[in-house]
Amino acid sequence: MDTYQDIISRLGAYLADIEADVHKPLADAANKYRLTAEVICKAIIVGHKGEPQGLLEKLIADALKWIEAEETSRDAGLFKSEIKYLQNVGNAYSHDGAASALARNEDQSAAFDALVKTIRVAFFGQGDLDAPVLPKLIEGRIPARTLGRGTFENPRAEEVVRLCYPKHKIENKLSRSDRVNRLVYDYVVVDLGGLTKGMLFIRSKTAIEKTLVDFNAAIGLDFPDALEIITPRAYRPDGGEIDRRKSITDIIKDLSFDSRGRKVSVKYFDDFVWESCLPQKFRDDKAPIKRASNFIEQTLEPINESGISSGTYSSTSQYIEKILRNTHDYNPVHIVIGPAGIGKTTFSDDISSYINAQDRKRVILFSATDFRDLSNSASVNSVSDLYQVAAENELMDEDSLIESHNFEINLACGNFILIIDGFDEIESHLGSSLNFDEFMRSLSDLEACFRKVLVILTVRDYDIERFRRFRQTSICRLRGFTGDDTDRYLSGRLPHGSIPEANVLLRAFNEAGNVEKPTTIPLYASLICDYLLESAATSDSSSVVTSESAKFFENGKPLDTLVRKIVDREIAKQSLGRIGPDDFFEILIEIIRAPQHTLTRAALVDYVSACDGDSQSIDPANFLRNIFLRWEKDTISFKYDSLTYFFKSRLLSRKVKEGQFSPSPSIEFMAEFYRGEGPLYDELKAIFPAANFRTSAGTLKWFESLMQYGRREPESKLPWRKAMSAFLYWALDNSVDKFDRSSNLKTYFGGDVLNGFSIYDRFYPLDLTGVSVYDGHIENFSNLNNCDYLPGKAVFHSSQINFDDRFLPEKLDRSLFAEDCVFSPNLATSFQAKDLADETSHEIIRDNVYKILKVGFRGNRFYWKSRDVYKNVMVVGKHSLDAYLAFLAEQGVLMLEHSRTGGEPGYVVSDGWYTDARKLVEERNLTSRMYALVSNLPKSIQ
Repeated sequence: MDTYQDIISRLGAYLADIEADVHKPLADAANKYRLTAEVICKAIIVGHKGEPQGLLEKLIADALKWIEAEETSRDAGLFKSEIKYLQNVGNAYSHDGAASALARNEDQSAAFDALVKTIRVAFFGQGDLDAPVLPKLIEGRIPARTLGRGTFENPRAEEVVRLCYPKHKIENKLSRSDRVNRLVYDYVVVDLGGLTKGMLFIRSKTAIEKTLVDFNAAIGLDFPDALEIITPRAYRPDGGEIDRRKSITDIIKDLSFDSRGRKVSVKYFDDFVWESCLPQKFRDDKAPIKRASNFIEQTLEPINESGISSGTYSSTSQYIEKILRNTHDYNPVHIVIGPAGIGKTTFSDDISSYINAQDRKRVILFSATDFRDLSNSASVNSVSDLYQVAAENELMDEDSLIESHNFEINLACGNFILIIDGFDEIESHLGSSLNFDEFMRSLSDLEACFRKVLVILTVRDYDIERFRRFRQTSICRLRGFTGDDTDRYLSGRLPHGSIPEANVLLRAFNEAGNVEKPTTIPLYASLICDYLLESAATSDSSSVVTSESAKFFENGKPLDTLVRKIVDREIAKQSLGRIGPDDFFEILIEIIRAPQHTLTRAALVDYVSACDGDSQSIDPANFLRNIFLRWEKDTISFKYDSLTYFFKSRLLSRKVKEGQFSPSPSIEFMAEFYRGEGPLYDELKAIFPAANFRTSAGTLKWFESLMQYGRREPESKLPWRKAMSAFLYWALDNSVDKFDRSSNLKTYFGGDVLNGFSIYDRFYPLDLTGVSVYDGHIENFSNLNNCDYLPGKAVFHSSQINFDDRFLPEKLDRSLFAEDCVFSPNLATSFQAKDLADETSHEIIRDNVYKILKVGFRGNRFYWKSRDVYKNVMVVGKHSLDAYLAFLAEQGVLMLEHSRTGGEPGYVVSDGWYTDARKLVEERNLTSRMYALVSNLPKSIQ
């Protein structure tokens, strides 16, 4: 006959097969469900020293006898109905053709659900059978605490009694550890000075009547003057509590334990510890934890192993209420994640108030802030060690201090709820003295005692995969403020007129790629309200104290105040050693200037290490948790696109102001607005007005360094030229007239000779009288015609002059440019055409007329085209396009008409010139009439 282990191994294999094929139709797996039901029954029978006989019907009947003897009637009924269902499924589908075509499409959900319920009762109920290895999908359907019922609790009876009676003689009189017969208990006696008090600690899986009979026989006449029977609470597989006190009380009466005047009482272990081990003041103290002002409750969303939402949202109070009411349906450790500022501390305070208001519940709250300045050298390998560190460093009220062992016991049996707000920050503060794996295992060890542990850790959404290594852990995410929450919060804190400004500031924190972000980080809303209220109450617009270590934040604008406060907060929370605000700023700049604002983790850690002189004692990886960053596997990116302009503009303004030129990243940032437009340009002008700084010593020194770099590094000409153009747009923006602009320009270049002068696009009209530009770069300078200069005297030498067709001026004086200038092809063609105009005017005019007439020619026909289309024609020579169009219309070649669908004006070739125009367009030939028209055009226009 198979041994129990043989049967259990076979059952585990069947369960694995079912999980592997769970998405197939039921018809393909039904026979496996029937075989699994058969093996479950055999396991129950063999596990109880019986011998399986007969077919499945007989096996179910025999197995049910043992289930009915051990489980409640409700659970026995559940087992019977579900295993019968599995039997019926197997019978219906086990033979080919037995299932209808409709049934062939039935899925396995109902059968799988019945299988899970059957396993829960058979192996995780009140019996004592070893469970099979469960595949992940089945294990996930059974609460972790139910899975742990296979172990006997270890209440450490004698240690508990010593907490109750620290000054009395205590003796462990009797211990039983007969797991096979389910006789597991401890009997401890206390000498109370002539009277003896006995305490009998029994386990949840102990056979109660058998235990009490055994105990009574073992002590005989040596019965104590008073006896307390102490039991853990017991639960059904569905999570409902069994009234174990009543069961024990009834057995006591049957066995006459309380005869002859002996006092016998029954208590649950958690009640016993609460009443006997905790100081009275500790039990009576219900001091409420104050909620944040304008408190708005958030929602939580469960997170699965893939990091995505795996359930319905619930409010934070609903979530905690469900856990407290149904402890056995939830994991003992709950990780509440969210980015910095999402409101984890507010959440901790809120649920602490809620829990403390419950009967016989106390919150032990550890805040990361309290651990910030500790100089701890002791190892923290367990939750008890952490409590000890808190106690030794006076982080708890004196009235709340108890022994570490007492703390552990009350946590294990559910009297205490431990909340660690900012566990990741505590890790940061304690450094290598905290062993993460050992600490998490210590929670599992406590859970093994009574399966009543509830620990809540709030952490930033950083490296949360490490928590998933521990099976008894749930992860959920705080979702932040919705749009309605944000409106309510702002309305509750600000006067109505300040709310629009608050919303503008909030938009600066929109995440990259998520402009329509549905939620708000509460910290930002709070800081913005603080700022607006402070600035309304005082003439000083900034509440941030300036310092030598925070020069990047000296502009006094609202965002400077807000970001500086956030940076100071991050430095304090994450133990970043001697990194100051400016160091923090420059590390973020390295991320911002990287491609796609993204760096590898290793590269970022190197930057942090280079900034911190205390890197031996401070883990630079702590920086990675900060509020401005987003994690995607091993890459870290900057979270807020809109804030990149804040950081770039502050870096440029400080560097220019202090004359500290560095090619990287100054040139690449400057080059972003080389056309004199864009958000970075607007932000720089706002915080660093040229009127105040254009001729300061620092600005002149910075520009001179830029010029020297360009002469020294010729391969960087393009970005360097763009940076110069950007600088000149900023520096000359507010000059009153051409003369003032040119005066400032000469100040930067040290005289009338502008070596390397480079500008792009419109720029501003200048007074170029007496100015010489060498090795310059002019691109699409559409205002060049509006500049003052001496006709016939070259201004530009050895320079590159480029124009796109759409920017090419109609009349550009060739004498502005020396012979050694290089022109874009279209400009060179224009100048060449003008030079040849006298000799080839007839050909030029013919080609210009050809280009104009060809605009409306398609499919061997002339069509109407709008005036805007005709304006795209580029004519050469001394006559403008408008002059050509006016002449051709006057001569009747083109007719000005409005479109049929609207009032838009345009041209079409007239019927009278149709043949002449077609000859020119198709063959480049001139009829006599067209020849005369081309010949007369110069005289008629003049």
